[in-house]
Amino acid sequence: MNMGSKTVTGNLANDPLWRDTANGRLLALRLLETQRVFNRESRNWEDGETTRFDVAITDERMAKNVMASAGKGDRLTVTGSYDVQSYVGSEGEAGLNHRIFANDVAASMKFTEVQVPERQKSAAAPGVDPWGPQATQEQPQQAAQEQPQQVAQANGVQGAAESGHVSPARRSDEAKQFGSRMTERFSQQGPPPVHSPSAGGPSY
Repeated sequence: MNMGSKTVTGNLANDPLWRDTANGRLLALRLLETQRVFNRESRNWEDGETTRFDVAITDERMAKNVMASAGKGDRLTVTGSYDVQSYVGSEGEAGLNHRIFANDVAASMKFTEVQVPERQKSAAAPGVDPWGPQATQEQPQQAAQEQPQQVAQANGVQGAAESGHVSPARRSDEAKQFGSRMTERFSQQGPPPVHSPSAGGPSY
């Protein structure tokens, strides 16, 4: 019986195993989830009932990643389609088989560290035409990013383009040069005329 989507966190009972089925190869996991219950008498949290989930991963890429990364005892979080089937054991006892067809698997960081490798960046993904429509759409963005830097280099201010501002020393030199030019101009022409404000207020 399909019970919809479910997320389970537990420990692997054994190493992942490849299995061949009528629908193709899949990776099988056995995940043990132990519920935490509060004991009102001792006023403490304790381990409760443990439920076994048989997890199937049919996505080849995800299955290979899990196979290479997870092993017995590791704590994982699995999300997928949850299915429950009843069964009768060899001694006549009835039970439930809990199965999850995984859509995603994640490593838990609650008790251990998990190393996430840095994603490799490439100019174009394998099998993608670098001159195709996708690359054409990216070119204007790349040109827009490169244009300010090229203009800055042409004006001799590459450092300003890289850091996003002009250094204080450069601003100081420019201010001194501007002040010298204005001083020389005022000494030759005199100060600019000062206009009294009109009745309507200053005009900008």
